[in-house]
Amino acid sequence: MTTRAQAEKELAKKENGRWIMLMAVQAGGHLGATDAMILAALRPSWLDVHRNWVRDELAYLEARKLVEIEKHSINPWRVTLTRYGRDVVDYTVECEPGIQRPPPYWTEDGAS
Repeated sequence: MTTRAQAEKELAKKENGRWIMLMAVQAGGHLGATDAMILAALRPSWLDVHRNWVRDELAYLEARKLVEIEKHSINPWRVTLTRYGRDVVDYTVECEPGIQRPPPYWTEDGAS
């Protein structure tokens, strides 16, 4: 049975993971990133993360219109940021719930 604390921890993991994914895709520039590259970016934080989890969360980000995905059955998926996704990463628009975006480092109190 899942406790409330466990559920909150799992939700925080997903929301933080989504932010790391967006940052990994941004780091890839105009080429974006593959799901394998994103998995490698997540591994230092969560050893138990796996490709299916990454693809599920990428599908969530795609549904939110933050990324576009070139899906292949054999080859890795290629992920790029949409214009809106780039704006979220660049802190030029509000970030809706579901992604744990940290406060911008350039503000005194961390408010965006």
